[in-house]
This record gives sequence, structure tokens and C-alpha cells, in this order.
Amino acid sequence: MSTLLRNPYGMPHQAVVFTGADLVNNFDVRKVAAAYRRRLREGTLGQDAAIWELEIHPTNFCNLKCPGCSYRNRHDSRTIDLGDLMSLVHHYSQFDLKSIFVSGGGDPAFWNGWGEFIERLHHPVPKLGVSTNLSSLREMTPALDRISIFQVHVVGYNRASTLEETGVDRFNAIKRNLDRLFAIRNPSQQVTMKILVRDDNYADLPMFLDFIAGYPCDSVVVKLCQDFLRNTAVL
Repeated sequence: MSTLLRNPYGMPHQAVVFTGADLVNNFDVRKVAAAYRRRLREGTLGQDAAIWELEIHPTNFCNLKCPGCSYRNRHDSRTIDLGDLMSLVHHYSQFDLKSIFVSGGGDPAFWNGWGEFIERLHHPVPKLGVSTNLSSLREMTPALDRISIFQVHVVGYNRASTLEETGVDRFNAIKRNLDRLFAIRNPSQQVTMKILVRDDNYADLPMFLDFIAGYPCDSVVVKLCQDFLRNTAVL
């Protein structure tokens, strides 16, 4: 199994995806080529008008201490300036902006700017997505009904595994927030649950999948843990 997980090309985002037939296109790399060709025909490559998705990292704060985290040297209290962020969003909204994806860095669920961010977004709003470990939901509450896509990083399948994976005892809080998310989400909101796999945790994959099977998510991503700074898989 360990040999099968090896990634000789150091390709980022090498993963196995389980999803429904109606969502397969969301994970098809050919959509990138199609977007490129469209912008090429429009003559907008290299210009602001070429943007499709704006990804923002609003905070460096994360309450977990995952040993394999590519961003662990950035974890501090710094947050994005909301005025600068809204200027950026408004600038690109005049073009063909398709989506805004809120990620990290830190964990965007801890960003205290969600309420004002949602209030100040232009209408119609591009699709809004978020990537989070879901160890908190309090700050993100004002945006929950506006988010189209949730990508939940599953950091453990029970208390012991979560503590081993993250160095922090947060399993009960994460499970409570997962239960709430699935209780309040509407049918149009997609939830993807993602597992980061390494040589030291791949034997636990069946337990991770059993835990995920308890939730009606739309997609499951099993992904090789990646070192973004070196652009290689962490094995």
C-alpha cells in the first residue's frame, strides 16, 4: 500500500475522488483547459478580465497543531484587511468572476470578518466556497446560508486519532459542528469531505471512511498530503 501511495512526479493535488455522476465535472481537470481556451478566444489572458475564481486566505490563525501542515510556520494572529479585500472583490466582480473560495493559511472558520464580508458582497454574488477543518462554526455563522460549497478537512475519526493527527483534543467540537452543518444545509449546498493520507496514517483509511459514511456528503476526496512550499507529496 505504501508503494502505491508514492508520487514519483511530485504532482500537486494527486487524489482519488468519490462523487456522484452529476458532480463528476466539478473534479474534471479538462475544465481548466476549457477555461483557458475560452479566455484565449476572448483575448483576455494575462489581464484582470481573465479571472474565474478569486481565492482568499483571510486569517493565519488555526487552533490545530498538525505536524504535516504546510502552513504551520504562518500560524499567527494576522488577518486580511476587510477594506482591501472588498476593493479586490469589487474590482474583479466587474469581469466574469465565477466564484470566491475562502481558504488558508489558517482556518477561515476563525475569521471574525465573515458578517461584514457577507453584508458588503455585491449582488448577484459569485459562488462562495470555503475550506475548513470545522473545529469552529461560531464566526462563520453569518455566512452559512450563503456558502455554496463546503470542503471539510477530516482530521480524525475519533478522539484518539484527532489528537494524534492534530496535537489538539477537538474531536467532540468537530463532530458537533459536522452534525450541525448537515442538519442546517439546504439541498443546493455541496459538502465535500477530504482526507489527507500519509505513509504514517494510510492504515487508518478504512476508519476515516467509516466515519465519513455517517454523513450524507456529496463527495469524498482521498488526497496525498502535500508540501506546498516544495510542491511535492509528503509521504
